[in-house]
Amino acid sequence: MFYLHKTIGPHGNLTIHNCLVDSRMAIKISDYGLYSLRGHKQLNKDDPKYFASLLWTAPEALRDYPEKPNITSMHLKADVYSFAIICQEILYRKGAFYIKHSKLSNKEIIQRVENCPPDSEPLRPTLNYVEGSEAPQYTGTLSPNLSARNTTAISLKSVEHQIESGLPIPAESNPSKTPDSRTDEALLECPPQMIRLLLSAWNENPELRPEFKELKDSLLKSTSGDTGNLVDNMLSRMEQYSKNLEGLVSQRTDQYLKEKEKAQNLLYRMMPISIADLLIQKKPVPAESYESVTIYFSDIVGFTSLSAASTPFEVVQLLNNLYTTFDTITSDFDVYKVETIGDAYMVASGLPLRNGNKHAHEIASMSIEFLCKIEEFEIPHIPNRKLELRIGIHTGPVCAGVVGSKMPRYCLFGDTVNTASRMESNGKPLKIHLSESTFKVLAKFGHFIMTERGLVEMKGKGEQRTYWLHGIYKYKGKTNIPDPVPPGATIFGLNDEPHPLSSPDPEESSPSPQILNTSDILKARQSNGLMHSSLEEVEEPLVNRSSNGDLAENTLTNC
Repeated sequence: MFYLHKTIGPHGNLTIHNCLVDSRMAIKISDYGLYSLRGHKQLNKDDPKYFASLLWTAPEALRDYPEKPNITSMHLKADVYSFAIICQEILYRKGAFYIKHSKLSNKEIIQRVENCPPDSEPLRPTLNYVEGSEAPQYTGTLSPNLSARNTTAISLKSVEHQIESGLPIPAESNPSKTPDSRTDEALLECPPQMIRLLLSAWNENPELRPEFKELKDSLLKSTSGDTGNLVDNMLSRMEQYSKNLEGLVSQRTDQYLKEKEKAQNLLYRMMPISIADLLIQKKPVPAESYESVTIYFSDIVGFTSLSAASTPFEVVQLLNNLYTTFDTITSDFDVYKVETIGDAYMVASGLPLRNGNKHAHEIASMSIEFLCKIEEFEIPHIPNRKLELRIGIHTGPVCAGVVGSKMPRYCLFGDTVNTASRMESNGKPLKIHLSESTFKVLAKFGHFIMTERGLVEMKGKGEQRTYWLHGIYKYKGKTNIPDPVPPGATIFGLNDEPHPLSSPDPEESSPSPQILNTSDILKARQSNGLMHSSLEEVEEPLVNRSSNGDLAENTLTNC
C-alpha cells in the first residue's frame, strides 16, 4: 500500500476480498485502478451484499461519496481505515467489523458509522486492549493458534459463501470455551504496539490517522524486523533457531561432560581404574587369578561399646573422619581399598595390576602410617579417649572379579582373604599382626623391624607362626616405629643386603645386621656415649620415645 500510494494513489476499495496470498505466503493487493473498466455498476441497496461490501469503507467516504463515482476523489487516509478493519478481522477471525456481544445488522452498522454525532463515541469493531493496562506479551509464534480441527472442519464452499455474503466465518465449536473467550485469546499473540496502531488507524478524523509509511515502520519494529514475507521470515527464524540450537547443544554438551566426569570419578573411587575403564567401555571384565597379593584388615578395638555410648550421628561422624584420614594415606601407596564394613577396613595390593614383590612393602608401609596417624586421631565427642586400631596382614593367592550388574563391586575370593581376616581378629590393639608368608616377603627388603610372636591358634587354621611389625628403619631417610620393640626380643628384617623393590634404589639399603638383640643395641648405645647407668633403663623397651625428641643417628626411633 505504501508503494501504491506513492506511485498510483488511493486504492478506494480495500477489503479482505482483494488481499490475495501468493505461493510464498505474501499478500498481494488487487482491484486498484479498475473503476474505469468496471463502470458505475452499483449493487442494489436491498441486496444483503450491499451493506456487507461497505464494512471496510471509511466514515468520510460513506458521507461524502455514497455512490463511489470516482476513485481519484477518495482520500488517501480512507485506505488506512480499511487496513485497520482488515487487521481486526484477521485478529479475531470473526468476519469484518466484528463487535463482541452485538446483534447489529450490517445496515445498522453502516448507518451508525456514517451518521456519528460529533459529541459521541464512533462505532468501531471490538478491540479489547485498553491502553495503559498491562499488555500481553508477544510470543513470536509463526502461525495463529489453530488446531488441526479448526483448519479442516470448515468446508471451502461454506467459507466462500460466508465471504460473499459478508458474514463472519464460523469458528470451531469448543464446549470448554465460548466464542467470545476464543476471540479474546487471539490478542495474546498480537504485539501491543499493533493494537495501538489499529486504534489510531481507524480514528474518526482522517488527519489523525497515520500514513502507510508510518504503519510500515511501526509494524517492522513491533514484529522485530520481519519483512512481511512469511517464507522469508520462516527462513530467518529457522536460521536463528539453528544458532540458538547450536548454543543449546554446546551448553548441554558441557553439562553432559561435567556429569560424565563426575560419574567416572565416582566409579574410579569404587573400583580400580583399569577395571572402571573396561566397564565404561562396556567391555567384559573376566575374573582373574593372582598368585601373590597382600591383603590388609583392620578394625577398631572396643567399637561396640563406643557405639553404645554414642549417638548414630556421632558414630557416622567418627567413621567418616577416620576413613577420610585413611583414604588420604592410601592415595600415596600402590594399593586398592576394597571395602569398609562398619569399623572394618580392607585394603589390597598387587591387583588388578601386578606390581612384582612390591605389594607386601606397600601394605606394610601403609599400615605403619595408619598407626602413626591413629595416635593423633581425636574422637570428636569423646576427646579424652584414644582409638585403638588392630591390624592383620597376609600374603597369598586370590581370585578377583566384578560381581553384580545393578551395583557392581570388585570382590576378592580365596583362602587368603579369610586368613587376613583371622590375622586381624587374633591381633592386639595398636599392633600390626603378620602372617609367616608376609614376614618372609618383608624380610627381603631389609628395613622393616619385625619380631616373632610365636605359634597362635587360629579358628579353622590350627597353629600358625605369626610375627609383629613394629616399624620401618631408615627407608628413604625416614624412620617410623609406632610400636615399640619389647626388651629382649630378637629383631628380624634388617639385612646387610636388602632385597630390592620392583624399582631398585641403592640408597634404600641398610648397613644394620640381619638379626639384632638387646645386647647388640646396648653395645651400639655404649659406643655412642648413650649407655644408661641403671638397669631399669636397660630393661625399657628397645625402641622408645625420648622426652625431648632428640635421638642419636644410629638409634631406632618412633613416628
